[in-house]
Amino acid sequence: MRCNPWRWLWGLLLVAPLSWIALHLHQAEIENDLRARTTEALERAGLSWAATSFSGRDAVLTGLAADDAEPSKATDLVRRVWGVRVVDARTDLVKKIDSFVWSAARGAGNAVMLEGFVPGESTRRAVVNAVRATLPDARVEDRMQLARGGPARDVYMSGVAFGLKQLAALKEGTVALDGTKFSIVGVAADQASLKAVRAGLKSLPASITLAREDIAGPPVANYAWDATLSASQIVLSGYAPTPAVRDQLFQETKKLFPGRAIVDRVEIGSGAPDGFTAAALLGLNQLYQLQEGRAALAGKTMSLEGLAVDKPTAETVSRAFTSGIAAPLTAATNIRAPEPPPPAAAPEPEPTPEPTKEPTPAPAPVAEPAPQPEPSPPPAPAAYVTTARIADGQIELLGGVPTEDARIALVAATRGRFPDLSVKDSLEVKPGADPGWQACLLAGLSGLGRLVSGDLTLSDLKADLSGKTDDDEVAKVLAADVAAQASIGCATTVNVTSTGEKQAAARRLAEEEARLAEEARRKAEEDARLAAQMEAKRKAEEAALLAAAKAAEDARLVAAR
Repeated sequence: MRCNPWRWLWGLLLVAPLSWIALHLHQAEIENDLRARTTEALERAGLSWAATSFSGRDAVLTGLAADDAEPSKATDLVRRVWGVRVVDARTDLVKKIDSFVWSAARGAGNAVMLEGFVPGESTRRAVVNAVRATLPDARVEDRMQLARGGPARDVYMSGVAFGLKQLAALKEGTVALDGTKFSIVGVAADQASLKAVRAGLKSLPASITLAREDIAGPPVANYAWDATLSASQIVLSGYAPTPAVRDQLFQETKKLFPGRAIVDRVEIGSGAPDGFTAAALLGLNQLYQLQEGRAALAGKTMSLEGLAVDKPTAETVSRAFTSGIAAPLTAATNIRAPEPPPPAAAPEPEPTPEPTKEPTPAPAPVAEPAPQPEPSPPPAPAAYVTTARIADGQIELLGGVPTEDARIALVAATRGRFPDLSVKDSLEVKPGADPGWQACLLAGLSGLGRLVSGDLTLSDLKADLSGKTDDDEVAKVLAADVAAQASIGCATTVNVTSTGEKQAAARRLAEEEARLAEEARRKAEEDARLAAQMEAKRKAEEAALLAAAKAAEDARLVAAR
């Protein structure tokens, strides 16, 4: 029996449409099955950033990877899924960031804003879940972006988790990471929370360092601060706006009162009036010139009271304190001084006995008296001189000091004012100092301490200061500053020259910083150019490989037909 080709042709014409209809009826099911199985495989491998779409059994892989090795890893994984014929990889890498920053800000309404960069989608979900676990009532707003260039994922997540724990103790504030540098700014909910956060900052996670801490205490309704000086100690109490201000006041107290115990009971609280820090420092510096006393802030009134060594010192301290307090604060002073002893009463003259009357002899001839020389005037009292000299890291005290107690106090005060200098005591105890001696000497010493080298000579109540400074600004204002601190009746003369080294050093530093900044800018531009070249080369090579693979696959399909 002979084969009739026309009959085969009629059979193919009937089978082909049926095959085409069957293929298109099941294509959607095949594509959905392949998409589901590839998606599951990618998620199991931690590559959920990648997505697939299918045209028949041919896959198109898209997405942004956070690691250089992940695109090829995702492509190989999809290619191994049963039923996939061809994979067209159209993936790319997320942008690389030089400054990999992240922050979480807690504001009003219990909202938490997440900003900055995150190394991958899985890490993004982990960060959001950490916020919800730490702050379960918070409303999360996620503005994070994918990027490369950050620290290792475990280091990144440890810093995030630590920051969120501290953020939970703040009424409002922000925690941030810049690479591995941690910062925290905000207002604590209460004193217990403030202490907990400060304690936590002493135990940072491994590889995380503290870059900035600025935590204000809870608002204080009646803001107050107090420094009380006695013979043996000085007690600090009340509130300071930040830990930095509290530490500044403590260090100033330690410098001014080296011989006294310091009891620091100051807590952190927000709500300090404008000018608080300057007023508290002024109070400590004027309290230093008293034997005992108290500097205190209550509301917007800064007060100073106590006992001075004499009336000129009391007047000088009161005037300097009152003139130094600026609006919106007001000043109040009550400086006492012992009354000088009344002058001793002159002794009563002894009565002169009347001479016995003798018979009057005959008058003898009177001789002319010899001329007597004029009596010389009494010598002028020597001036009371005290000297201080600063040079080569040492300050030497010379000349007179009225009492041993005054000598001890002057040496201790000099060591307190000049902690970086060695103090040489060459003083001699001798009475005769003017009542305003101490205040006039301290005014001169305050100016001497601002010089690189110089001499201060106090002759009675005339203070002569001369020397050199490395700061042009100090040379301009020193005469006025010393005169303002001097007591009534104390005459001051200042003759200071400046080398200008401080300004010259500042200019050199600014020039060097500008040079380094320019070098850094040029390097960043060059790095960006090279990175762009490498990225373009990588994409070109990848496109060429994909084109070659597709051409080979097409050739294989043609050959198979």
